[in-house]
Parts: sequence; C-alpha cells; structure tokens
Amino acid sequence: MIARLKQSLLGWVEPLGLGVVLDRGGCNATAPDLAFLAMNRLRNAPFRLGLPVPDLVVKVESAPSQREALTRQIQSWLDRGVVVCLLVETWAKTVSIFREGQVVTLGLEEVLSLPEILPGWEWKLAAL
Repeated sequence: MIARLKQSLLGWVEPLGLGVVLDRGGCNATAPDLAFLAMNRLRNAPFRLGLPVPDLVVKVESAPSQREALTRQIQSWLDRGVVVCLLVETWAKTVSIFREGQVVTLGLEEVLSLPEILPGWEWKLAAL
C-alpha cells in the first residue's frame, strides 16, 4: 500500500519539482512510513542535522489497538509543524486526514486530495 502511494506521489512531485518523497526504509518503527517535504520548506530550512519538518506524514495502522498511540504521535507531528498527517487504517479500509484541529475520514469509494500541499494531486482510495 505504501509503495503504491509513494509511486503516486513521486509521479506528481518529481516532474513538477515540488519537493521530495521519503519512506522510512525499514528504520525506526515510530518514524513516518512516508513523508513529503515541499521544495520551499527544504530551501528555507536552516542548516542543521536531520531533515526539516515534513509537510505531509503518512502512517499505516494494521490493527485497531494501535489507533490511540498513533493519534498521539500524529498530534505531536502536527504540533511540530507538519501540515497534514494521514493515518491509513488497512483493517478498516479508511484513511483519516489530520490537520490542525480537524480530522476527516475517507472510505474506499472516495478520492484523497491535499490541495494545501499538493495542488492538483488526487489518489483514488480504491487503490488501497
């Protein structure tokens, strides 16, 4: 699932030079499964160790027992400046979109779009 989402994001981001898409590559389990950093955030970030705060963070949840912990983790990312967090709940076949002060959950029949960070990009959730 993450591979398909990454492929879709890369297909939109790279040709337009919008930024970079990163996956955790099997590293730290608390790290985002996928992240997008907009080019303007990369250019304007002060030099320091590590990457700037991403614009988009994606986390995949495979069991309902993980939801509470992941929701706290998502809130901490939002508190640090992430614009949008996606929680993909494979067991429920839903994607929850977290923005500061707002959560919207979409089902498989819907289309995900994130106009504030990826204008024009859309992903049919049926691809889950």
